[in-house]
Amino acid sequence: MKSKKVLENVIEINAANTLKELCITERYELRAAHIASMKSRLKNKLLIDDMPSLILIRGLPGSGKTTLGKEIAKRGYLHLETDTFFVGRCGYIFNPMKIRDAHAWCLQSANKAIKLGQKVVVSNTFILTKELLPYLKLSTIVIVLETNGSWKNVHGVSDEIIKKMALAWQPLTP
Repeated sequence: MKSKKVLENVIEINAANTLKELCITERYELRAAHIASMKSRLKNKLLIDDMPSLILIRGLPGSGKTTLGKEIAKRGYLHLETDTFFVGRCGYIFNPMKIRDAHAWCLQSANKAIKLGQKVVVSNTFILTKELLPYLKLSTIVIVLETNGSWKNVHGVSDEIIKKMALAWQPLTP
């Protein structure tokens, strides 16, 4: 019940709606044929001065979260994701023992940047809606976007794990 109240504060962007209308999520079909259209829509939506300080992108591995996050970052947002915690001089090295540290780092980085007046976009899987809750507390207006493309994920997550994540997926509900 508590999470439902917090999720009611999320704003949705629908292609047919304006930013002033209350809703919950736009699902970007991130297939090659739609990328140009997506970029055009983002350009029109995310150059508005009164945009929220926080955008959250959720989706399965390989769905286009990072691609969308990078596109939004071109419009003045700091792009954060838990995976960045695992990037060092030797490239990306995932350590499952440090996943809690990585999520804490991402949340703390977003909080710090927002407090300094920076607009932030966070792209993580956010499979369970409760994973969004700490971020929803960082800003009064938050946009949650869902990606559902299907490309080979860059972090080598197995198809079996992705299927398990898909089964656990919780949709946003007002």
